[in-house]
Amino acid sequence: MEAPDIVSFNSALGACDKGGQWRVAVALLEALETRSLEADKFTYSTIINTCGRSEEWIQALSLLDHAHLRGVAIDLVVLNTLVTACERAKE
Repeated sequence: MEAPDIVSFNSALGACDKGGQWRVAVALLEALETRSLEADKFTYSTIINTCGRSEEWIQALSLLDHAHLRGVAIDLVVLNTLVTACERAKE
């Protein structure tokens, strides 16, 4: 059996997003990193969106910093997702 790759993690994160499971999504990010896999902009966009659905805007902001520190290319989609997360929380 093959080890999970970034596509597998991103699929699992999509399920977390649909289910509003932001804590599980953050835990998956940690698991991804312990496996020495590199998260991409899709990973962060999905987790930020998941946090936004739960009005966890501070966590969403923290994830943007996390992505930046890891050298992930932040694009307009990720930034718009963050703005939406803050907007949902009325922040």
